[in-house]
Order: sequence, then structure tokens, then C-alpha cells
Amino acid sequence: MTEKEDEKCQNDEKSGKSERERIIASQAPSTSDCSSEQFSPLEDLDPNFIHRALLTDDFDVQFLTISGKPRNGNTSFAKFLSNYYYSNDARSFTNSDQLEIDEDDSDTILSSMCTLPTGCVLIKTLNNCEISVINEVDRASRLSLEKRIQKTMKVAFFENIELSLMQKSREENIVIDYTPFLKLMAELHGVLRSLVPRRADLHNMLQNEEEMRNSLNAQSDLINPLLKAGRALASLEAPDRAESTMEWLNMFNIASLSPTHQNCDAAQNYDSTIQLHASLVKRFEAKSFVSLVVASAAYLLKKAEQCHEDVANIKLVQVARKVKIHAEQFERYKFQQSYGRFEETSALATKQWVEHCVLKQRNDVRDNQTCESSTEQLLKFMRTRGFIDELLFTDKKISLPETFSMDTSAFMQVREIARLSVIGSSLALHACNAAGIGTNVLNADPFPNHMWEERKILANAMVNKYQGQQVMQSGILKSVVKFSAALCGSSLSSEAEESLRNRTIAVLEGNDPVMKLLHSRVKSFFRNMCDWTENNEECLPVSMKSGRVVSGSIETSISTKVAKMNRDAFLNEAKKAACKQGLSLFAVDLAIASSVAHRVIKTMFRTYGDSFLLSLIANS
Repeated sequence: MTEKEDEKCQNDEKSGKSERERIIASQAPSTSDCSSEQFSPLEDLDPNFIHRALLTDDFDVQFLTISGKPRNGNTSFAKFLSNYYYSNDARSFTNSDQLEIDEDDSDTILSSMCTLPTGCVLIKTLNNCEISVINEVDRASRLSLEKRIQKTMKVAFFENIELSLMQKSREENIVIDYTPFLKLMAELHGVLRSLVPRRADLHNMLQNEEEMRNSLNAQSDLINPLLKAGRALASLEAPDRAESTMEWLNMFNIASLSPTHQNCDAAQNYDSTIQLHASLVKRFEAKSFVSLVVASAAYLLKKAEQCHEDVANIKLVQVARKVKIHAEQFERYKFQQSYGRFEETSALATKQWVEHCVLKQRNDVRDNQTCESSTEQLLKFMRTRGFIDELLFTDKKISLPETFSMDTSAFMQVREIARLSVIGSSLALHACNAAGIGTNVLNADPFPNHMWEERKILANAMVNKYQGQQVMQSGILKSVVKFSAALCGSSLSSEAEESLRNRTIAVLEGNDPVMKLLHSRVKSFFRNMCDWTENNEECLPVSMKSGRVVSGSIETSISTKVAKMNRDAFLNEAKKAACKQGLSLFAVDLAIASSVAHRVIKTMFRTYGDSFLLSLIANS
């Protein structure tokens, strides 16, 4: 650069700084807005919930849940029992979710992103997509030691109840200990009463422990308190959940077998009941009728807890709508409580990040011999390279800026999804080469079912936990070979399989050039999507030529429609961008992950940009 050009750049920087100072003075909120009295109703709420509400669009608040996961779908008793395995001598459980009602085991993305702040919202827009690696990441995250211990204790609890009902003495008379079972039934009935404390009609349908004990004359009577609880529960649940409860009730309803049973005498009715119970035991391959009863108790208790969660989530949504109004101001208020006023903050990590971005952007300007060092250019740099390269995918050990302190789980999940997508896409490309076909087959829409099944197996293999490196390589290699064979429709030759094995090991060890290229591309993908600009053009004018002003409700409806269109446009563009980068096999996963990253950086700038970041930029 010449001396005149250099002087011009310096003058532009000075004018830019004075412009930033003017913007700060005009836009920074006064500290008087942040009073403890104003935010006292929010002080008792979980800060993570407030941040989740802040990250959620107004029209999607209805999908927020206390757990942060999507609302569980309706699960039938047969599906619940499918998690049980009965043998002749003992009962064991086949997986870690044995006593949980599955959220959604279909080949959709309905259970995706459940650990991400906005995951339970974003999945609603892609509910026709196939299962993604995000499902598998979340499924693996549930296999922690704490979860295993919790589920093991659950298994032991219900097995103890079952054993107490099966006890026999050495004499011919049967001695049954009903106490553990009756305590469980009393708990179930109590849970249902607490749902509607003022509904005397439903309370009369339920019993206490002593009433239940007096009504038990034989093992076949064990189902009676469950039938009472099932009828009460079906009248309290949401219609979609009540369907499976009614299905369970009908299975044990003797009158549903034949109309003639209503006119049978007591002995015939008893025999019919025993026959019904025996047929149910055979149908579900249960060890005994007692085992079926205990499983039914676990099922209804879980459904009653779900009903409590639904009620709590409805109240949560009502609170969230009010929380969103003051969420940004509240987070700024809490930030200054923790790190001091913005003018004299102790948020060192945020300061260092801003200073680093300013320095890197200025170096880029000088290297490119341009004078475009405006505030807008710097903010764009922070949204893209500053956020993606220096924070989200950095290889350095850094302290996360305090302005992202509520987003650590989102950072971790987005990084993991990107990592698995790069590895999986690299393996898929090598599988195509081994199969002797072009990579265009990975862009097929729709993807063939038989190939998609192998893709799901490959995704499972990547997130499974293995005992050692060799076992991991062997497990993933087996899945890659099967995927490659599915692509070409036949078995691989020994030479092709050996070549694929070597490429797979290189990918897993981080030495594969294709994987390194895709790693660079996935960062470019996230940079582009984090710089995505929304289309804020309204479908209708706020005021008409006649002078008549559009009502507030219509204006809100218009803005909501535009916001939904923007979100759909973002996800569609992200999927196309991922496909162009050679990541088509995991395009849906990356689209959702990039949407979360975009929402995180956008919310951070909206919350702290004018009030805090601009002042740090001016001082840098």
C-alpha cells in the first residue's frame, strides 16, 4: 500500500471508531433499566429455561418442555412390552431403556436434537425426514453410568414386587405377600388423585391401600386396582395418549370378548377371566400372569407421570410467553451482576475474543490490501470466522466467552454432530469408490430404503462405545463394508474390501486426506450458514393506501408467517449447501445443527451487541 492509501485507511479507522462511539451512546440501554425490582419475578426461574425461551421463536414456544426434549409420543402396551425379554427361569431386560416408554422409534427425526436448546422446536419442521445421526448421538448420551444405575434400580424394584407375588410355602397353601404390590397401587392411585385434587367423581373410582387389600381374593384379582386406575387415567390424558390406555383396558375387559359373557353366571365369568388372562400371557410371551400385571403397573405409572409432565409443560408454555418479553434484559442484568457493569466488566474471555477478532480482521484487511475495515465488516467477521473458527471448531485450549456461558451444551452437541458427519461422509465416499460407483448415488432423493437401513447401521456403529481401538475399528469396518455392498448390490471383491479397510482405518486415525478436506468444508458450511440473512419483507403492508391501518392481530400473523418462511428457507438452503459440500448423507443433521449455531450467535449479538460488544470493539 502507498503512504496515501495507508493514511486514508487510518482516517477511515478513526472515523469508524467515532461512528461506533456515537452508535454506542445512542443505542446502549441505561443501567437504570436493569433494576432488581423489575426482574424479581424471573429470579426464581431456572436460568437455562430462560435462555431456552430466548432462543425459541414466538410461534414455537408451544413446543417447549421442562426436560428440553420433544414431547413423548403415544406408546402402546405392546410396544412397551417389546423392551422386555422373558425366559423360562428368569426375566432380563434387553436394553437400557427397558422401563422407559420410547419417545419415538420410527425412522423419523422426531426425537432428534433433544439435548440442544431449540431441538424440540426445530424437529417439527423436518418431521418427514429419516432418522439421523443426531438420534444416535442422543441415544448414546443416555447410556451414562447414572442412567444405567437408575434403570437397574428400576428393574430391581419391579422384580422384587413380582417375586413377592410368586412366593409359596412348603405346605400346599399359597402364601402371597401383597404389601409391595399394594403400596405401588396406592402410589399410582395417589398420583392420579393429585392430577385433579377437586374431582370427587374420579376419586371415588380409586381406592386406598386397605380397600384394595380387602378386595384381593385370588391372583386374578390383581388386575382390578389397575383397571380402576386405567379408567381414571384415560379420562384425564390428552386424547392421543388416552388411545393406548383404552387399548390396554380393552385387552383386560372380559365383556369385550363376547356379548354373551355379560349374561354368564359368576363361575362361568371367572373361567372366562382366567382364559382371557392365559391368552394374554401367551400373546405377549410373558412368564406368568403376575409378570403381566407388574408390567402393566409399570406402564400405567409411567403414563401417569407423563400426564403430570404434560400438565407442567402447559403451565411452562404460559410462563415462557411472559418470560420472553424481558428475557434479553434479564440476561444482561444477570451478566452485569456476575461480571460487573459493561463499562468496567471483568469478562476477560469475552474481551480477549473481541480483541482477537479485531486483530485478525485488520490483518486480513492489510493482507488483501483493502480499506474495508468498517464496523459492519468486523461484526460479520465475528459472526462467521470469529465464531466458527475461533470458538466452535477451534483446536486451541481457550476459555469460552462469558456471553456464551449458557450455550456450552449447544457448542458440544454441534461439534459432535459435525465430527460424526465428517467421519460418516468420508467413509461413505470411500464405500462408493470400493463399490465402483459414482458418488452421485449419495445424493439420491429419496434414498433407497435398503441403503438407508445400512446407513443407519453405520451411524450406530460410529456412536457405539467399544472396549478398545481394535474392537472399534472392527465394528465400524464391518458396517462400512455392508454399506458399500448395499451400494453396488453385491459382495465386494477381496481387493476392494482390503482397500476399503485401509481407507477406513486412515479415517478413524485422522490421517485420511478426504476427511481433512471435508473437515475444512464443514467449517465453511457453518460459516456461510451463520452469515445467512433473513428475508424480513412482509407479505402485506402495515398501512393501506386508503389510510386504514392493518390491525395488530393481522400484523402479528404476517410477521409469524414471514418468520416461519425464513426458518423453512434456512433449513432447505442448509441441506442444499451440505449436499454441495459432499456431506449429503448427513445433510439433515447438519441443517439442524447449523440452525442451532445460527440461532446461538444471532441471540448473543441481539442480547449483547449494542450494549456491550460495540463498546469492546471501540476500545480495541
